Amino acid sequence: MKIKKILVFLTIFFLVTGCSSFYIVCSLYPFYLEENITNEDEIEGTWKANVISLKDIPDDWFWGATDTLYQWKIKRSALTTKYITKGGLDSIRYHPEKHYLVELIGNSPDTALYKFKLVLFRVNNALYGDFSPSDNTVLKNSLMIKSNYFRVHTLARITIKSDEIKVFFLSDGTMKQLIGEKRARIKHRLIGETDRLVLTALPKDLTSMIEQYGHLKRFIDWEGEPTALRLTPFKTVKP
Repeated sequence: MKIKKILVFLTIFFLVTGCSSFYIVCSLYPFYLEENITNEDEIEGTWKANVISLKDIPDDWFWGATDTLYQWKIKRSALTTKYITKGGLDSIRYHPEKHYLVELIGNSPDTALYKFKLVLFRVNNALYGDFSPSDNTVLKNSLMIKSNYFRVHTLARITIKSDEIKVFFLSDGTMKQLIGEKRARIKHRLIGETDRLVLTALPKDLTSMIEQYGHLKRFIDWEGEPTALRLTPFKTVKP
């Protein structure tokens, strides 16, 4: 789909879903280069998402119930091929891919209502995640879905420590400041009446931006981003 057509759809979408002071910035292209992709076994599992609260910013301003009440199931994506063993039995081979599947699971443990593709990559030895949508059709009660509804990409700085994962999403406001101060000279579009920012730069330029500013707190204060979550192991409550 051509960029102009996508931007028209995004304009309508942003107008329908409403505007907010806090959104996760989105890009039409991935934030990573293939050479920077990595895998982290520790990220796999079933997690409970909790909002990382910031002073003077109520949690319910932007995060929806779906983001925090649903289980976050993260697993390495794999292709499967069927074959017949020498003994004549059906068997399956698994071929791990370079990305992860993130599923937001509600009351039914076997049904994922929302799915995301997650690519982990490193820049300046820091871990980042590129989230993009997969088969999402419902918008209600989720900032994640509203920010990722079309085939766009969102960026997060990720830290993994023992039984805790912190996910700091790059916000629309921070990106606007970088561009407004003429630090990040990067292709972008402002979506009409919504004032939402969409990055249109290629992966090499987005990677260059991360290399320049991702590690400098005075430009991107990841821990101060309003769109941040803490993931802790999901524990089933026994009756």
